[in-house]
Amino acid sequence: MPEFEIPHWFEPMGHTTSRGDLLALSNLVAGECTRLGDGNHLVAVEVGSWAGLSALAIAQPGVMLFCVDHWKGNEADCLAEQAKVWTPDVAFTTFCRNVRRHLYRGIFPVRCESKVAASCWPYKVDFVYIDADHRYECVKSDIAAWLPHVKSGGIICGHDYSIGFPGVYRAVNELGDCHSHGPVWWKRVK
Repeated sequence: MPEFEIPHWFEPMGHTTSRGDLLALSNLVAGECTRLGDGNHLVAVEVGSWAGLSALAIAQPGVMLFCVDHWKGNEADCLAEQAKVWTPDVAFTTFCRNVRRHLYRGIFPVRCESKVAASCWPYKVDFVYIDADHRYECVKSDIAAWLPHVKSGGIICGHDYSIGFPGVYRAVNELGDCHSHGPVWWKRVK
């Protein structure tokens, strides 16, 4: 599996995902690309992109990634303080700069609320990664909104599956039949 490296130009906006978690995510995506085989593209949705670091871990050859975020931050998680400093426009611009080598050539930002994007999403996808608002109701809502859009055999997954994030932990446990590598969780959709 390829080793994920944080690009030297990347500009973090507060908290960043650990290198180990990014590697676990990158390996999960690489495994799915291999499973689909040559000539097929992996169509993925990331819910909660913020600065774009996890988007870069997902953006591999053969991946078309739609990054769904409002870029306002969330009052209930570790981005609350950063959201006071980074306006949505500045946060979105920073995201675009951070993913610039893939922007509109593999990474496509969708600037809106998760439920709005899911309500009008036009087709099935192979892979959904959830790392947005960490409150229980929001995680449960994101899972419920995006799960119907995952193809049979595809993966729904996310980040921060730990007792340190009780909302994520509870919502993922209620989903059932999930696997994890540290705080990265996933479930194959039947």
